[in-house]
Formats: sequence, C-alpha cells, structure tokens
Amino acid sequence: MLTRLVCSPLIASDAPLSVGSTASDLGNGSWEWTVFLIGPDAVLARVKCVQYLLDPTFPHPSRVVCTKGTSARAFALTDTGWGAFSLSARITFLDRTTATLDFKVDPQKAAAQNVRINPVDGLKYVRIPSGSFMMGCSPDDDVCNKDISLKKREEPHLVKIASVWIGQTEVSQAAWDRVMKNKANPSIPKGTDLPVQRITLAEAVAYCDKVKMALPTEEQWEYAARAGSTSWKYGDLDEIAWYGDNSGRGSIPALDWWNTKPDLLTYKKRLVANGDGPHSVKSRLPNSWGLYDMIGNVAEWIKDNDEKRSAKLPGIVRGGSWDSPSIFVRVSYPQTIRQDARLDSVGFRCAGDLQ
Repeated sequence: MLTRLVCSPLIASDAPLSVGSTASDLGNGSWEWTVFLIGPDAVLARVKCVQYLLDPTFPHPSRVVCTKGTSARAFALTDTGWGAFSLSARITFLDRTTATLDFKVDPQKAAAQNVRINPVDGLKYVRIPSGSFMMGCSPDDDVCNKDISLKKREEPHLVKIASVWIGQTEVSQAAWDRVMKNKANPSIPKGTDLPVQRITLAEAVAYCDKVKMALPTEEQWEYAARAGSTSWKYGDLDEIAWYGDNSGRGSIPALDWWNTKPDLLTYKKRLVANGDGPHSVKSRLPNSWGLYDMIGNVAEWIKDNDEKRSAKLPGIVRGGSWDSPSIFVRVSYPQTIRQDARLDSVGFRCAGDLQ
C-alpha cells in the first residue's frame, strides 16, 4: 500500500517522498507489517531520523528510526499487529526542519496489492519495488570479510533494480506437475508441497518460459532476498531457513561436520542418516517482502546473463540449501555447479512481469 506525502513546503513538488507498507500474514488474524519512506536519493539523503507515532494501543507507541537502509525501504519500521491502524511519521531533516506524514496502515490491503496468482502455475508472486542496494559481501558477514577470495568474488557494489514480480515460494512439485505435464517430476523425495528438485538449468528455464516468466538475475535475486536488509541473513537463521543444522530429526553441528569431513560424500551420508532433507515450501518465516526460503531449503538456479554461454560451463545457484552448513546460507553467496547437474538440493523460482 502506498500513501502519498501530505503537502509540505520542505519538499519540492517534483520530488515528493511517499510512504510504503508491506505485510505478511502470520495466521490467526495477526500480521507482520513494515512501513518505510520512498523517494529520490537526493531527498532521502536529507533525512536524519523518522519518529513513528503509532496507535496508543501499541505497547511502545513512539519509535525512532535513524538508519536509512536502502532507498526502496528507507527508515523502515517493522512490527506485528491485528489489523488496520493510523500512524504519523515525524521527519527530521539534517537542516533541523521537520515534516509530518499522516496515513493509515492496512496490512490486509497492503499484502493483497503486492501479491498476485500466476494463472498458469497457480503460484503466488510478490511485487518487489524498484530501488538500489549494495550487492555483495555484507558488513556483518565475517565469513566473507575474512576470506580474501570470497570478498573478491562478492565485492560490494551499488546496483539499481527495476520493479519485478518474483515467486513467493520456490516452485513446488505440485506446480511442476501442473505446468510440465509431459515431463516427469524428477524430485527425490516426492511431495506436492515440497520444492521440485533435481532440476537442470535448462528445465528450470523451460518451466519459467511456460508460465511466461524467467529465472531471476543474480541482481534481482539478491535484492529480493535482502528485502531491504544489509545483513548476510534477513532474520534468525533457524527461523527463516532449512539448512544443515535444522533440516533433520534433530539439531546437528553441520559446520563442524563440514570442517572435519574426509570427503563430501561422507558429510552428505551423515546428514541423510539424521533425516536431513527438503521441507515444504512456506514452512519457515518469510523476509520483509513476504518471500519464503530465499535462503535454505533448496538452492535456486539464476538466469545466465550470457545467453550464448556454453552448456558445458558451470551455472549459478543462490541461497544455500537443506544440506548446507551455515557459511553457505548467505544472501550474497553464489555457488557454481554443472548446468546439467541433478541435485536433490537445487530447485528454482521464477520472476518477471505479471499482468
């Protein structure tokens, strides 16, 4: 839901700020909502802090945010609630002038405006707003920052992204069967709500073509995964991702096993013995834009920007998977694998323009 800025002499009419809100349904009538400022970088750069004055029924009705974040979600505030409510934002600029925005947050309406169902595969897609972000190694990412080769590979750089629709979840096996009627589901294990896996890059591209979408680019994928966050993960890892530690019958020290493994096969056997494997899509908490499993569960194929690239060269997957130790379950980590590989830890989601 977008609410335009009330009239203010402090902001030029041709460069207004606006207020955006997103929401995720937590069930039982409860919503997680986020409000934030949207506007030109030059205007947002003038903002020092935003004081959000919530409905008096909130336990802490006054919140101050002084961290800008990304231009797509500047000075964001996230909380949970039970329905629509009124909210005021008092903006303090660097020159000490102020402005006030009054608007109504309606989580149910905000969620509905940003989610559509693709009639071809029946899956929900989320509209990701345009904006810019720092792609690559996150400031708090000790794994990346302490490894020279990783930091060079994931060198931070500014990227601008146009608005795009992206799958709310990884493509499920039910959706695969619905769309790819003449191509058997290669997944092991099988389950209608499990993500489809053991899919080659060419097969992922073919599916997205059939639903009139495409695989996301690396830039689109990471921007969507971060959802305004500058961290290497967008929440508590055990709550947002299925990965080596938590995807089995009991919690295990997957990273310790990885660091002491005699070989990859032995590591994988230990995970399988613990019952590790893919889980139903949408069974962990989403990020702030309502996307599930952007890290963990299955790693996801990314669109190859070089359409003439040889099929013999490696493809790229992002996000880590159910068998990954935590060092690989990061929003900036790109993994290369054979394009024709059939791995039970690799799936995909689609992105593009959804009318």
